[in-house]
Amino acid sequence: MPKDDENGGEGATPPTGTGDGATPPTTPPATGDSIGDAGRAAIKAERDAAKAAREEAKAATAELERIRAALAGKESDEQTVATARAEAEAAKATALRYKVAAEKGLPADLIPRLVGDTEADLAADADALIALVAKGKPKRKDAGAGNNGDGKPAISPDAVLRAALGR
Repeated sequence: MPKDDENGGEGATPPTGTGDGATPPTTPPATGDSIGDAGRAAIKAERDAAKAAREEAKAATAELERIRAALAGKESDEQTVATARAEAEAAKATALRYKVAAEKGLPADLIPRLVGDTEADLAADADALIALVAKGKPKRKDAGAGNNGDGKPAISPDAVLRAALGR
């Protein structure tokens, strides 16, 4: 380190201690004037770099948020499409059940019981349901009121009149 007499006193460190070199000289704290033009330029460059880095980070954060929003919108759109497809498939299946039921003459209250993925599967199930329902209905064996169970009257209307008139 330069001594006072070499620099003319400017920026020099005053001697301390007894002068025998036992105590090292102390340096004054740095002030804005003591860093010089190069120091100021370095600080300005660091500040400019930090400012640019903050601006880049802010732009990157904004871009990330834009991408997240677009992704959320895309996921929402995909979910909407999937829901619409599922509803369309369900409506198609219901329409096919009603079509088969109408073709087979299946009672309306049995339509929800039809099971199958294809028209052929539904038709086979409708036939099975119709057979099951028909099996459960007993044929009328009690002829009552002139009906013998086959849809034809047991007694002709003329025979009824003759019996009523006593002829």
